[in-house]
Amino acid sequence: MCGSADFVEKLIKAGAEPNVVATEYLLTPFEWAKVSYEEERDRRLNDFDQVNRLDDTCLAIRPDIKPFKQVLEVLGKNGGVEAKAFSNNPKIKPEPGLRSNGSMERQRCYG
Repeated sequence: MCGSADFVEKLIKAGAEPNVVATEYLLTPFEWAKVSYEEERDRRLNDFDQVNRLDDTCLAIRPDIKPFKQVLEVLGKNGGVEAKAFSNNPKIKPEPGLRSNGSMERQRCYG
């Protein structure tokens, strides 16, 4: 997976819906961008103490999350939301929902 804000902008300009639910976990692209996961992992594994405890054969690599943050900004500006499909109050429900332009579409429904 890669983060390309320019590509996401082109897709949205071409008419792509930013809230299509996908995968068995029913994630939207806004949820799929792995910013929080990588931030937490970097905080946990790449702090000063953890890096200094590594032996000589190990290499600590910091993740580049800047492109993913840019993708989240583009998605957020264009109506991207978290589906929260398995919560008590999902934002995107199994029945057809409103697209960001106001029309009803089955593209966003699941189930």
